[in-house]
Amino acid sequence: MTDPADAEEFTLLHRMNFWGRTEDDLPPGTLSWEYGRQRWRARRPPDGRPPSEVDVRCAHCYETLTFRVQSRAAMRRRKLVLRVTALVLTLLVVLAIVSCSQLVGIADDSALPDAARASAAAGAVLSIVLLALCTTGAWALALAAVNQVGVSGNGAGLPGFTRHRVQAHEPSSTA
Repeated sequence: MTDPADAEEFTLLHRMNFWGRTEDDLPPGTLSWEYGRQRWRARRPPDGRPPSEVDVRCAHCYETLTFRVQSRAAMRRRKLVLRVTALVLTLLVVLAIVSCSQLVGIADDSALPDAARASAAAGAVLSIVLLALCTTGAWALALAAVNQVGVSGNGAGLPGFTRHRVQAHEPSSTA
């Protein structure tokens, strides 16, 4: 039998405002969102076991949300996969920068035939598209790895400003 003291505390965040607000104490162009907080407890399954499902009722919108709580090993694996994928995309960004700079040089060389210059220009454009996609993907995956607490469902752990987010509750140290 599992001990109730093994339960971990999480915080459910409910975004209170739909549009970002500007604040006087924030830098120009920065928006803020207000979140209502609600703590809840869930027991993580043992390593190697499937995730457990937990229903939580949001105290702000009264919606019942179903979350899947994963074991610590599954959470670490998911973080590792997200970080490695972000690293691979970052390496593709470097490759796209190098190939784009080389292809622009070839496309600008007037001594080469027009067909070679045209294909180099098309390659440079594809490198720029690859650069934009991989940069966005690496950024999103890195944010998802940072936000990962081993709870999924209803937007939990996704980068961005979802309506409901889940954070691991930091235990307060009383001295």
